Formats: sequence, C-alpha cells, structure tokens
Amino acid sequence: MVSLVAIRKTPIWTWIIPGEPRAEDEAEWFERGGKWLVYGGLSEMEALAERIEGYVEAGEVVSAKYWNASETSAMCIYSLDRDRRQTLSIIRRMGFEPTAWEYDYGRCRNWRRPSFLLSALYKLRILLRTFGPIGALRFIFSAL
Repeated sequence: MVSLVAIRKTPIWTWIIPGEPRAEDEAEWFERGGKWLVYGGLSEMEALAERIEGYVEAGEVVSAKYWNASETSAMCIYSLDRDRRQTLSIIRRMGFEPTAWEYDYGRCRNWRRPSFLLSALYKLRILLRTFGPIGALRFIFSAL
C-alpha cells in the first residue's frame, strides 16, 4: 500500500507532503500559492506536524514544512489563496495562531502586507539563534 503522506527530512527542514503527486496547476500555484507561518519551539512544531499529517493526507492542506535546525522553530502550512481561510481555520482548531500569510512567489504582494515585516523579523530571529550573526549572513547570501 502506498503511503498517503511522505515525510522528507533535510538538515534544516522537515517536509510533510502527499505520498503521491497531486494534480496541482503549476501556473495557478505561482500566481496564488502561499503559506501560513506559525512560530514556536521545535517540540511545538513537531506536535503540529503530527496533527497536520491527516489534513495533508485528506487533501485539505497542500503540504507543510518546519524548521528542524534549532529549538526556535517555524512551520509553513501551504495552500492556494482561495483556500487560505479554510486552512487558517484548521490551524486554529489545532490551537495555533499563525503570524502571517505569505505568497510563495508573489514577493511584491507580500511587501504590501503589514504582517510580512513581522514575519521577516521572526525569520531573522530564527536564523540568528540557529547560526549566530555570521552564519545567518552566510545562510541569507547563499539563498539569494
């Protein structure tokens, strides 16, 4: 039997993804795909990951990933913008309050959202705690 959810680990991220590829429209994802950002401790994100697996399996959440490189963590929970309110409701039912919604590829749209600056500051905080100042700069420049 094929697993309906796959867990993929890298040194930095743990992904919760469908076990079988889904027929996502790539053009639509580039235009409307995004994520809710939830911040907390690593143990909180691991617990959230266990709970979100069922929603990924059911197709109610596209996928998720969480930062596993330090005790300060974050989770990205992906959906199309038309489904983001439903995804937000799922996250809240599990007892978490996302900090921000971000578009994956719509960077210009992100900058217009007040929560985007807060999200960027949280991300910087996680990088600093994980890698220290010099390592965080290296990480940022390697991603550019």
